[in-house]
Amino acid sequence: MKQLDNCDIMSACYGAFYKDNIMFDRKYYISLACRAHQTDRLLRMLSVARVPIDGPTMIFKKDYIDNDLINFIKRFKLIEDRPTIYHIISQHNAKYLMESQIMMLYQVSEKSVSHNKKGVTYNTALSDLQNFFKYCANHDSSIIVRAIAKCHQKRFEGKKIYKYLNFPYYFIIINDWLHRKKSDKLIENVLGQLDSCQKHLDLLNHNVDEYINSEGVNEGFNNNSRI
Repeated sequence: MKQLDNCDIMSACYGAFYKDNIMFDRKYYISLACRAHQTDRLLRMLSVARVPIDGPTMIFKKDYIDNDLINFIKRFKLIEDRPTIYHIISQHNAKYLMESQIMMLYQVSEKSVSHNKKGVTYNTALSDLQNFFKYCANHDSSIIVRAIAKCHQKRFEGKKIYKYLNFPYYFIIINDWLHRKKSDKLIENVLGQLDSCQKHLDLLNHNVDEYINSEGVNEGFNNNSRI
């Protein structure tokens, strides 16, 4: 990753797909586009306020993988993306970069934690987030970050009024609006790359089908079982 010559932690755009089709819905990529104007200075606050980098697209220098980071992540049973971002930015003067070039395909599933709001996995993620917000509310040096974390903690505990009392979050919404031209440019950039993403996805599926039907493949692996 040549981009890491100029930064310490980065994220990249992705082409989202559902089943065998790339998602061309512009509205889907709006949440991704708001990352275009994220700065190093705001990243710690954003890691508490919302998901500033999707876990699969997060790339950072391996020097940051140390015992402190590992021990911090071990506080949680499931989630690791937000704690990782928060810890790196809190402990290091890390420079951040958002890459507009699509580097990966990202599968959207109704069974994922982001879309399925029930079950053991979701409850585990919810518990992790509560613990994460509690830690930030009690330990962060910034009053603003502590306030955001406390409001999220209360909201995830069932006190819905704290969703509206999270005043620092309004600043983030306004900041997104002020940088909407930059976000729109990123969305158009992403949309322009999706045709090639579909071709690549088709190639992957073709290779899977060839493998499934090839001689010597385990008989228990059939056309309904996809990689």
